[in-house]
Amino acid sequence: MENKILNFQESGAGEGGYAKDISEMSQEFRDAQIALYAKQCKEVDIVITTALVPGRKAPILITKVE
Repeated sequence: MENKILNFQESGAGEGGYAKDISEMSQEFRDAQIALYAKQCKEVDIVITTALVPGRKAPILITKVE
């Protein structure tokens, strides 16, 4: 198992150790994140994603399989 890191100047970390809401991130960051997930999904049998923003619904990070 290997941890993949999105090499990007913008941080997705929010207050208290939680993730920022995806709507708070730039479109460039979201596009890079989607490209990384698309590449990773082709290389593995299972994907587990976790993202929690207090008081909000968890974001949908992966929408389809190609």
